[in-house]
Amino acid sequence: MKVHGHEHHGHENPWDEAPPWALELGYVVGLMLGQLETLIMTVSPEVQATLDAVRQTKSLVASVHAGIQVTNGLITDLKAQIAALQAGQVLSADDKAALLEDVTTLQDVNTQLATDIPAGTTQP
Repeated sequence: MKVHGHEHHGHENPWDEAPPWALELGYVVGLMLGQLETLIMTVSPEVQATLDAVRQTKSLVASVHAGIQVTNGLITDLKAQIAALQAGQVLSADDKAALLEDVTTLQDVNTQLATDIPAGTTQP
């Protein structure tokens, strides 16, 4: 045990000459510290679960943000390709392949975003 108030009471062990009220107070504080330790150990898993949920939410937000950026780029590409078709451009084999690739990429992004959503999350 470390004695913190040695310069005030001058004893190596302050409990040796402590009055009964101080002994009682020391005992009660010891009980309270024991209960506090038990409480902290009980709350700790709840705190960890909350931190895990926050971490998962941050990861989900990052995934959604990345997915939106990819999707926006693909939508811009598709609009340009559609505009070219409306202007009378004939589809070449490469044009068809590019359109199919964009559609596949959009599907992949949506699948990945759906996978990133935690199980049990309700969706509107």
